[in-house]
Amino acid sequence: MKRPRFRSPMQWARRISQTFFLGAFLYLVLAARQSGDQPSRLLRVFFDFDPLVAVATWMSTHTLAAASLLSLITIAVTIVLGRIFCGWICPLGGAHTIMTWFMDKKRRKREARSPWQRVKYGLLAALLVMALCGVHWIGIFDPTPLFYRSLTVFGWPAAQYAIDESTTSVYQADPYIGSFRVINITEPVYKFFRDRVFRAPRQAFQGSFVIIATFLLIMVLNLIRPRFWCRYICPLGGMLGVLSLRPSLRLANDTNRCNNCGKCARNCPAAAQPDQPGKWLPTECFDCWNCVASCNQNALSFTVASPVKKMQSGRIDFSRRIALGAVTGGMAAMLGFRQSPLAQGVRFESSLIRPPGALPEREFLQRCIQCGLCMRACPTNALHPCGLEGGVEGLWTPKLAPKVGYCLHTCNLCGQVCPTGAIATLP
Repeated sequence: MKRPRFRSPMQWARRISQTFFLGAFLYLVLAARQSGDQPSRLLRVFFDFDPLVAVATWMSTHTLAAASLLSLITIAVTIVLGRIFCGWICPLGGAHTIMTWFMDKKRRKREARSPWQRVKYGLLAALLVMALCGVHWIGIFDPTPLFYRSLTVFGWPAAQYAIDESTTSVYQADPYIGSFRVINITEPVYKFFRDRVFRAPRQAFQGSFVIIATFLLIMVLNLIRPRFWCRYICPLGGMLGVLSLRPSLRLANDTNRCNNCGKCARNCPAAAQPDQPGKWLPTECFDCWNCVASCNQNALSFTVASPVKKMQSGRIDFSRRIALGAVTGGMAAMLGFRQSPLAQGVRFESSLIRPPGALPEREFLQRCIQCGLCMRACPTNALHPCGLEGGVEGLWTPKLAPKVGYCLHTCNLCGQVCPTGAIATLP
């Protein structure tokens, strides 16, 4: 009987890192509902370290918040170590890794690079062109706002609803197992979550179906390809890939030991070609160490070299034709967004009420990253994601829905937590 192979220390370290950052992200989303009158700056720390949010906001508004300079740390680490953010830190990447565990490993095939991996670079170019023209749509695709928005309108409200309704049903039925009452178990559980975890009234959001469906689709795609979103679509991954062209941390393949079994390629979630000496793709690699741990011949290892020293590696063929197409697509999308009467200021949508302190509409849209942090922090559940009330450009930006929740005149939590200054902090 073959003994199971234990994970390498680096794999354990990565699992611990992913668990920590995913847990921290989930906690900060939860804590936004319990922030009080003076919310902590830690509530938006993940946005401050996101270089794509910082660059796109700077391109769109020609200003840069001081906290966004923290994204320079992410950029510096990526230049030296490669896409370690994607493999070790990104909360959405951690969620993708969990979903990948459900995939049948026996069905995995040996994969080389796919031309579709160029899509994320094209999407990145198109979004940056749009940002340069004042259309800030980065938050629709960036993993940090995307994950935060999904947890705000679906994740935590669904968890709270499930616990409240299930324990209430048990309480109303009051079932017995022999002489033992089931509510002796469910009521302490309910009180723990009510008093220690959720603590605030349950939220419900208008127009959240598309957000929920999009998030679930992104998760399910992992069953088709490991980390499908990261591999083919994620624009932040594309940006970090560009910064990883010549990292100091490099994969070495000893051809004298390699027996070309393909285990490393089957276990690589990024299709970074670890099985092909001289064709490893540093722009795609997540530094997950799966390839090194899966090699029974000890033919693979990560080494450290000067970033100035040239390296023999493969590359994603991102031709000038594709780049031109991405730029043209970004320009066309921007022009299309701006052709509606609402976008040109000819008509005003009466149902579109922005949060108090929101900048003038054009400036607001140039800053808002559709993250949902203001909606999560709102104590009365008055803020909801827009559909098309603000035009396509304003999709999933916050609006006030007075029929659902009222706005407290003593509250400006939405302005205090906004990571890009789209909502000003009022006295």
